[in-house]
Amino acid sequence: MTAIAEARPFPEVPATLAALQRHARLVFISNTDDDMIARNLAHLAVTPDVVVTAEEAKAYKPAPAIFRHAWQRAGVRADEIVHVAAGFHHDIEPAHALGVRRIWINRRAEPGDQRFGPYEELPDLSRLPSALGL
Repeated sequence: MTAIAEARPFPEVPATLAALQRHARLVFISNTDDDMIARNLAHLAVTPDVVVTAEEAKAYKPAPAIFRHAWQRAGVRADEIVHVAAGFHHDIEPAHALGVRRIWINRRAEPGDQRFGPYEELPDLSRLPSALGL
């Protein structure tokens, strides 16, 4: 638990998130509790617009409830969302079922599953702004 709470972001993440935030709202959905995510966010140098934890939503990914809770808090509709995530089972699969655009950050070049496609795939976050046309 301590290792997760103290995890640092990948090198490209802070600058990429800062660039994205100039054009879009950042909504983080985390399968953690409020205290744990606060420790992770302290290492980002970017403040998300909305942060939803499993503790707050009373649901864990891949349950649709945590996603819907986050979207409600952010005041967005499914057709306005691009869900970007490294987790295939916990993020890409449920986001597919919820009908939102998905971008999988596949850092390990793992095989995907086109039953949950179409989705976009990137090797890291650095290419996300161009994938979004920013």
